[in-house]
Amino acid sequence: MRFFCRRLLPLSALLLFNMIAQRYAAMSWAQRLKRVFKIDIETCEQCGGAVKVIACIEEPEVVKRILDHLQNRSESPQPASHPVRAPPPHPELDRP
Repeated sequence: MRFFCRRLLPLSALLLFNMIAQRYAAMSWAQRLKRVFKIDIETCEQCGGAVKVIACIEEPEVVKRILDHLQNRSESPQPASHPVRAPPPHPELDRP
């Protein structure tokens, strides 16, 4: 990429340069993810509704702790499901 002194560029080139620079500066990181990686973090995958970003965690140690916690949570044993059965008989309710 070449850089030029702005005084040497014609006016139309300066306007084009400024328009392109403003377009990329105004793009949010969510829009960049969608454009580059086809990841839409602003739409719910299940219902299609709008999703609100509440935090952006960038510190590697914090990300690792969260992912480790989620991994451990998914590996924990699930409670045993008991077979469905009828309620115990009740003499007062079983009368015809």
